[in-house]
Amino acid sequence: MKHLFAGGKMKNCTLLTVGKSVAAMLFLLSSTSWSAHKVGNGGDYIRGTYIRMGDAIVDYLQNTEQGQLLVKNNKLDINDLDSSLDIEKIAVSDQVLRDNSGSVVEAIGIPDKVTLNKESWFSHFEKSRDIYYLVFHEMLRSAAINDDNYVISAAVFPFPMSKRIDSKIVPTLPLIAEDNLAGIFDLKNVSLGGNGCAKNSATRVEFDQERNILDVSSQTFRAEVWGSKKIDRKTCQLAIPVSLPKNKRLVISQIDLLGKVDISSATTSQLTFEAFLAGTTAAIKTRSFAAQNGGQLIGKVLTRRTDVLKSKCGMPDTIRLNSSVLAKGGSNSKIEGLSVDQTTLFLSLEDCI
Repeated sequence: MKHLFAGGKMKNCTLLTVGKSVAAMLFLLSSTSWSAHKVGNGGDYIRGTYIRMGDAIVDYLQNTEQGQLLVKNNKLDINDLDSSLDIEKIAVSDQVLRDNSGSVVEAIGIPDKVTLNKESWFSHFEKSRDIYYLVFHEMLRSAAINDDNYVISAAVFPFPMSKRIDSKIVPTLPLIAEDNLAGIFDLKNVSLGGNGCAKNSATRVEFDQERNILDVSSQTFRAEVWGSKKIDRKTCQLAIPVSLPKNKRLVISQIDLLGKVDISSATTSQLTFEAFLAGTTAAIKTRSFAAQNGGQLIGKVLTRRTDVLKSKCGMPDTIRLNSSVLAKGGSNSKIEGLSVDQTTLFLSLEDCI
């Protein structure tokens, strides 16, 4: 492997970067004009945005002291990393992606090829998440560089604000301060537990400042059965701290759990869910799923709770969400199961005494 920093000079990067940036911009313009990302192979907006983020990483490695040190310490070749940002080496898939162990992942990377899950990466970009380390991770794998456990790519998290790109199709316009509830949540101290949303899993708790909703998304909250594995259960427990203004209480008017089911008549699945505020109790909601008449049950599932939850008045509180998914039975020919991909809380404040 050749090293670009030999003699302290860069080589052959400028034209590559310019060419790819033009290609990425063309794909982005195409996707925007269609008001969707289902263009080309189904992900031109995703591929174009991935390349723009990759270009930002290359710029960071070339032009910052920390980036240059990262290149030197890990003997990286920026030409190899840069060449991984080729539109022909990046694919987008509607299918669930799995690694060699069978675990669901957001991307599959091999030398000179990366495949991105459309739903996951579209969500990353539209929510302006700081996932530059994920892009860097895939760039390293595409360049045949070992980055297991993010041993190299973790160094770019958090990514400098000055070098981040605008990845959203429609820019965010937050609610005015009077209506925006973002300040009452302590998202840095959210407690995660359970094998469906463990602390170090790909579980995200995010506040939408345009709609006053709290989203919890997880890639690992899925119960699956196949072959000799005839039962699987995943659980998720979350505790979200809240601080209320004086004489105000938090109202949770609706909670949605959105997931996917893919089962045959040989499999049954079940979702169990409860939500409450600290010091209170709430009924447990249970839904069962089964395919009928030897057929299959495949699609999205929406479990909705609309009975109102209210916090204490003007003092700290904690939102608690406990849920589990269960799959039993299973065929020998395919993976079947039930997932909860996103939990959404609809929020407001009301006066109290």
